[in-house]
Amino acid sequence: MSLAKKIASRYLVAKQTGDGKSVGLFIPLPENLAKLFPPRSPEDKSPPHVTFLIIGDVPKDKQDEMVEAIRRECRTFAGPVRADLGPVEYFVHPAKEQRVAYLKVLFSKYLAEWRDQIHSAMVDLGLNPVADFSPLVYRPHTTLAYLDGLYSVYDGEVPAGTWLFNELEIWGLPKRYTIPFGLEAIYQDRHVLATKTDAEKEDDEIERLVRPRPPKKPPREDLQRGRMDLRSDPDIDYGDDGDDLDLSLNYKRVAARYLRRPFF
Repeated sequence: MSLAKKIASRYLVAKQTGDGKSVGLFIPLPENLAKLFPPRSPEDKSPPHVTFLIIGDVPKDKQDEMVEAIRRECRTFAGPVRADLGPVEYFVHPAKEQRVAYLKVLFSKYLAEWRDQIHSAMVDLGLNPVADFSPLVYRPHTTLAYLDGLYSVYDGEVPAGTWLFNELEIWGLPKRYTIPFGLEAIYQDRHVLATKTDAEKEDDEIERLVRPRPPKKPPREDLQRGRMDLRSDPDIDYGDDGDDLDLSLNYKRVAARYLRRPFF
């Protein structure tokens, strides 16, 4: 590949699906951050993303093999990775003669060596991935806007934020692929997905807080502490029904006995 073609290939427009002529690995931004970016059409119609590696032209007979090779490499990397949007910087697009405003992206893990492993795996397949001077030189960024004029400055609102990602996406093939990192890739291969979604976690918490009513049980009269009913017992002379005045509950009898008591 000539130097001019190699430089131009570094700035290929990313497309989520295609015919295999412009294939690459990308890290899409989450929706809450992507909506903060201004539209970049007609130069770029793809959603906001971070370019991880441009693979280039992939023949049809090697596309499946390439996907499997990337899956194997992703199994060796443990995520997730935290990404932070940095300040605005600029470079000149050599093909469009425009100044491009972009945001530098800072990762919580060093990805250059792992990117070099994927680059070497693509070379072993006979592909020709593009790298900046060296595969170990990786400057992650996301395009903000295309500016007319070589000295233009972006004057819009600059997006800011942080997100976590645990996968890469392959764009440019007839089908878009999502390749997870580390153990998550192994779980998906074995179809063992035990992690609950956010909606399932919310449902479980609601079920825990809103518990059903306990079943209605018959009253336990044997546990009630009340006055004993002596009327049903024939062996006991109940005061009002018999002649045992000491057991009487009639206040008149009690008062009369008190008044007849001699006070000397």
